[in-house]
Amino acid sequence: MTDDVPIGVHGAVDLSLLGAPPTAGAAVDEVTEESFGAIVERSRRLPIIIAFWADVSPASRELTTLLAEVAQQYAGRLAVVGCEVQRNPAIAEALQVYAVPAVVGIIAGRPAPLFQGVATAEQIAAVYEQVLQIAASAGLPAEEPSAGGAPAEPAPEPIPPRHVEALEAMERGDAEAAVAAYSRALRENPKDADARVGLARARHFQRTADADLAALIAAADAVPGDIEAAFGAADAEVAMGRASAAFARLVDAVRATDGARRESVRERLVELFEVVGIHAEAVAEGRRALASALN
Repeated sequence: MTDDVPIGVHGAVDLSLLGAPPTAGAAVDEVTEESFGAIVERSRRLPIIIAFWADVSPASRELTTLLAEVAQQYAGRLAVVGCEVQRNPAIAEALQVYAVPAVVGIIAGRPAPLFQGVATAEQIAAVYEQVLQIAASAGLPAEEPSAGGAPAEPAPEPIPPRHVEALEAMERGDAEAAVAAYSRALRENPKDADARVGLARARHFQRTADADLAALIAAADAVPGDIEAAFGAADAEVAMGRASAAFARLVDAVRATDGARRESVRERLVELFEVVGIHAEAVAEGRRALASALN
């Protein structure tokens, strides 16, 4: 899985280039901001896989088609929908999608980030198997019930109130409120892994939403030893879909520092791993590079 083109609030995608959704291969229904509520409700009957794509990213369009083709092997057990990020920015922001291709599951009404970047059919099938295991543990039926004949379903586990508060804040672009909500969730339950990831992503959005990303990178390149400048550049590179470059920059900073400064760099790097997602190839490579730099 690899880095790809930037999306989001920074205006990096030329809207004039946007066109029709992927058409080759298996058909993919499109989710919009108007239909998203219905998709969440449907996820209480079977897992929904949302493929985020942009017309300017051939890799994202190809992945969306491949996701749908692999899903045909799981007929009735999960569904794939596509989401064009520039026409539906509220969905991308609510689910904390920063670059395409990106894939997010909705299981029993709850979001589950799956991976970012491209993937093979075998990797997708492995992800689908994990999704189905999570769905089974959440009490979803083995396949979607037919209309009118569905047995009563167990009530899905509700999204924790702090998470709802944070997701609503992110949807309206209020990163500060999202950070506060996720921070409270972690104080209440320090083992809440979803809150930890959400907090990392909300903080990253808070740091980059109004930033001049190119200027941050240029500033760090001009002063290689400035740790704060390196932090800003790494944030910008992640926001621009260049996670590998961000990780390499901070790994170099780990090698060049020691003591408390090195620890602060390590902590920021680990936080950016959470932002990008544990299934991304760039994160796996970054973790290996970090371990080597610390030895």
